[in-house]
Amino acid sequence: MERFKDIKVAIVHDYLNQYGGAERCLEIFHRLFPRAPVFTLLYDKDALPQYRDWDIRTSFIQGIPFAGRSYRNFMWLFPLAMRRLDLKGFDLILSSTHAWGKGIRTGQGSCHICFCLTPIRYFWDLYDEYRRNYHFSPLMRLSLPLFVNSIRRWDLKMSRQVDYFIAISKVVSGRIRRFYARESSVIYPSIDTSFFSPSNTGADGGYYLSVCRLKEYKRVDLIVEAFNRLKLPLKVAGSGEMAARLKRNAGPNIEFVGPVYGNGLRDLYQGCRALVFAANEDFGLVPLEAQACGRPVIAFAGGGALETVIEGVTGTFFREQDARSLIEAVTRFQRMRFDAAAIRRNAARFDNARFETEFLDFVYKRYEEFNRAKA
Repeated sequence: MERFKDIKVAIVHDYLNQYGGAERCLEIFHRLFPRAPVFTLLYDKDALPQYRDWDIRTSFIQGIPFAGRSYRNFMWLFPLAMRRLDLKGFDLILSSTHAWGKGIRTGQGSCHICFCLTPIRYFWDLYDEYRRNYHFSPLMRLSLPLFVNSIRRWDLKMSRQVDYFIAISKVVSGRIRRFYARESSVIYPSIDTSFFSPSNTGADGGYYLSVCRLKEYKRVDLIVEAFNRLKLPLKVAGSGEMAARLKRNAGPNIEFVGPVYGNGLRDLYQGCRALVFAANEDFGLVPLEAQACGRPVIAFAGGGALETVIEGVTGTFFREQDARSLIEAVTRFQRMRFDAAAIRRNAARFDNARFETEFLDFVYKRYEEFNRAKA
């Protein structure tokens, strides 16, 4: 990190109130730049206590009562709140964002590199689907049509203030080109393949596994429906707003184990017959973690899974996001054979060390390019 020693770096993240793939990427950025403050709209210390020792600087949203739990209801304030964060005096700004982080106000001469998880899906390509199916509050449902065009204009304007875009997948790079008319470089997120590794025995426990936050768009509902009909053992790891409904609809062959982390999560991966992944994700770290443990994946054929799962080698796909298509894929999977070593080799392409080298090289080269152009 010698080449960054004289560069004052700031990190921007949308909000810190839940743990997922975006936060795993943020942890890598913080490890690479441990002195860099993290600017964010709000921080829930109870939800993410592991960040208590970080230099986290929040917006005025933090002071609004109940904002941590009902943050979506204050969405219309997010552009203003992000612009009011003070990032003057920083040479390099790294925003990791799926929505609001690219809207920060940079100081004169600051280089802004955006690690784009995706353009705002609920205002762009999935707007109609989110309005129909997502568990927004009544206030949000009424407000969305009133503000969608103004948010799109704001988002497009903010995209033009980014100096360089990094996309987390080819599908996200395509969205950046489509919605922002900007080019981007793809740098895939990574996993810790030294931690996620096959068990000593290599034997599976006979159960299928779902690992994700229990939210509408993760489509665990169709996994539950399919396994109710298949009568095969399924473990569901995760928590979220859909938990109660999913449990009511699940048969006795389906076990909800709650949120699982660390060694417990690795044990679940190592013991499963296959991971089942039904979401249309921007990238998706969970299928890679399972593959690093030598376990195959049954995934919906959309989004980032198409870039991390290899048909017939590390898993198989289902083409329609419904229970019937998943049932057909599981039935087909049961007749297939997989080589755990080949599955593991595929996951090794996405190791943390590869990401860190690729990311740091890109950031430094673009920062130098920015300053040459400025001179």
